[in-house]
Amino acid sequence: MRGLALGLAWLGAACAAAAPARAERLDGSSAEQRPAWLTAVPESAGGSLFFVGVKTGVLSLEDGKDGAYRDAAAQVAGFIRARVSGKLLIRRSALETRVVDEIRQSARGELLGARIKDLYWERTSAGGLLRSRGLLDVWALIEFPQAQVERERERLQAADQELGSRLAELCAALAGYLSKTPKADVQVSGFKELVSESRFAFSRLLEDDLRGCLARNRLRVSSGGSADLVVTGDYVQAAGAVPIRARILDAAGATRFSAEVRPGIDALDPAWLQADPEGDAEFFGDARPLAPRAPRTGAVSVKTRPSGARIFVDGVDRGLTPSVVQGLAPGIHSVVLSLKDYVPATQEVAVQAGDKAAVEAALKRETGTLAVRSIPGGAEVSLDGARRGSSPWAAELPTGRYRVSLSLRNYKPWSDMVEIPYGGKISLDPRLSEEDGALFVLIEPPGADIRLDGELIGQSAAARPLKREPVSAGPHTVTAEKPGYKPGEWPIRVRAFQTTSVAHSLAKAPPEPPKPAPRPRTVLESPGEPPAWARWLARLERPDRLLYANVVGGAVGGDFSNVRLLEGAWYGFGSRLGFGTSVVSLFGGGYSTLRTDTRVSGGLPSSTTQPVGVSMISVFPVQLYFAPLAYKYTAFETGLVASMQLYLNMTYWAQPKIDDGVLREDSTQVGVPTGRILDYGIMLHPGALVGVRAGFVETRFPSFSVASSRYAAVNDRRFYVAADLSLGVFIGSD
Repeated sequence: MRGLALGLAWLGAACAAAAPARAERLDGSSAEQRPAWLTAVPESAGGSLFFVGVKTGVLSLEDGKDGAYRDAAAQVAGFIRARVSGKLLIRRSALETRVVDEIRQSARGELLGARIKDLYWERTSAGGLLRSRGLLDVWALIEFPQAQVERERERLQAADQELGSRLAELCAALAGYLSKTPKADVQVSGFKELVSESRFAFSRLLEDDLRGCLARNRLRVSSGGSADLVVTGDYVQAAGAVPIRARILDAAGATRFSAEVRPGIDALDPAWLQADPEGDAEFFGDARPLAPRAPRTGAVSVKTRPSGARIFVDGVDRGLTPSVVQGLAPGIHSVVLSLKDYVPATQEVAVQAGDKAAVEAALKRETGTLAVRSIPGGAEVSLDGARRGSSPWAAELPTGRYRVSLSLRNYKPWSDMVEIPYGGKISLDPRLSEEDGALFVLIEPPGADIRLDGELIGQSAAARPLKREPVSAGPHTVTAEKPGYKPGEWPIRVRAFQTTSVAHSLAKAPPEPPKPAPRPRTVLESPGEPPAWARWLARLERPDRLLYANVVGGAVGGDFSNVRLLEGAWYGFGSRLGFGTSVVSLFGGGYSTLRTDTRVSGGLPSSTTQPVGVSMISVFPVQLYFAPLAYKYTAFETGLVASMQLYLNMTYWAQPKIDDGVLREDSTQVGVPTGRILDYGIMLHPGALVGVRAGFVETRFPSFSVASSRYAAVNDRRFYVAADLSLGVFIGSD
């Protein structure tokens, strides 16, 4: 642009050099010579930029000045790349503003330092080249602050980036939908300003940008003629932004898709949002009308009461009501309408090519049942603050959450939240509480403790009642007590919103009879401290439980012996009763029987009788104990128990041993009998190692035969005293 200005300046100087008639400067004074800036535009100096505008062959000085100013303004706009429409620049002669206003308009009013530094004009003489008599040539020198120009260039560059980014978002949204029908022909046209419904310069710029972007996305963008889809829309100046809305229309004119972006107002040049001053119909002509193709599909218009239901056509989600569902193949289609808290509705609809069927449905609200029965009845029932009746009350309600409130005279209000499910029944049976009342209590004499239902509420005062509020309505008990007076008790009933009074006097209690004088007692003085063994015995304690564990033990004395292996017993009931057993118990010593052997000699039978020794073995015999005396003590850091016990050892299935050979029931020895052994008596035991037993042992064993030998029965009962040996201990516990 600067080169163009220099060229124009040189051309003007050459044409006027033939015969200048007169020259004047900006201040009106005449000029003998042309200024130097006419032939060489001043370089940047002092932070300023200079531009020279020229207007030649004008009839008046005013026309020449305006033309020169606008020429310089166009150069400034070109230098800072202000986005003024090319057509507007070409037809700048139609603009009526001066240079500063022109530049401010192009640069959004940011360049405030522009000023006209100098002005020069010449009147041409007759016969000059390309001149007519009386015409003027005018030059104007414009000065601009360089820093402001650079800032404006940076601002416009950022605005360009923002606009490009927003238009790219809009194109991406449109291309994403159009990619579902890649074979469809698409036409971009008809963008208008929303308020005026006029096409401005920005309409053409927006359409050109979208056409190029959609084509780069490999979509079939049509430049004219028929098309399957049209991309159109509108834009409007809003607070600080320019919302741009684009829509995709089908051949029937129905909206298939829409998208919106909101670039800032600074992203657009003001001239883009102005009507073209000339030739609007020619330069900004309307888009060519579509030539619809023969329809191959039909549509369904879907409406519901209430609206907002989701539409499912043949199981496919097609948006919310009200809506027109396009692109349906001819035939029968299933339409399902679903809305939260409403019963889904289903309809069958017949669709014809090129026709639009209609589906309208009044959706039924999902309901449940609520029943309210208050105690007492007759309470006013309200739902979400609206009165609905008196209890008992029941109604079918739409599903959802409700606040149920009850009110009844002289009773406290009641409320609760309930959730009514679809098809369910909710029952409420609240018990209402009476409103509170008050209580006055006057008790004589003063100083008596007054209680209400057992709770101390104060003391009585002379001629002044005790007031208590609030007191819950219903039955209560008032009591009064004071030393020297009989206690008083009075049942009362407090009424809602009422004051109940209690006035009584306590009667004096009769005097207590005198207590008899204590009878004198004769105290025998102890001759001295008890002996040490008595003090030691007094310190002994009986255990709560007693446990006896023995690895091996036995009673050995005289001609009786008893050996017990792995013996144990447990004592309960304050360690008095015991129950136990041993794995094996052996009895022997002093038992004998007669064996008769039968032989045949010389064809005659003969017999021989001889005594043999007998002992017995029992497995898990039953042992019972009673311990009237038991005292625990500690020895070797172990709690032991010394005791006196009555014992009973019972064995009912004993196996005999004869001559140290155990009789077995096999093929040659059959009919081996079993016996019974009872061992009972008294036992003294210090707790471990050696104790003393004294008792009786009874043995009963029947006669039996083995092979050719016959054994006599054993029936014996004897008294014994024996030492009780133990490799175990009596352990007591609390």
